Amino acid sequence: MSIREQPTELEPEGPADLDDALAAADSARRRLDVAERRERHLREQVELLEARLLEAEKEITALHREIRARAELGAEMRRTLSWRLTKPLRAGRRLLRRP
Repeated sequence: MSIREQPTELEPEGPADLDDALAAADSARRRLDVAERRERHLREQVELLEARLLEAEKEITALHREIRARAELGAEMRRTLSWRLTKPLRAGRRLLRRP
């Protein structure tokens, strides 16, 4: 057999090799499709979670504002004349409640 007649490594040896190559390509394509669907699903999940996080951050901000407003309201109440005048009564009541 001359050099020209010898099969090279790049040439398929027959139809079985071509079928194997096509089957491998088809399998790879299916795996790629599955991976792409999974990626889309995960991206959708990320978008949903980011939206939930944004809503939670807005709620936290609103609650912080409410806490500050209530703290200021309490501070204003403690600065009133009636609160200062009734301080001895509150202290006496605490003393009477002690066992």
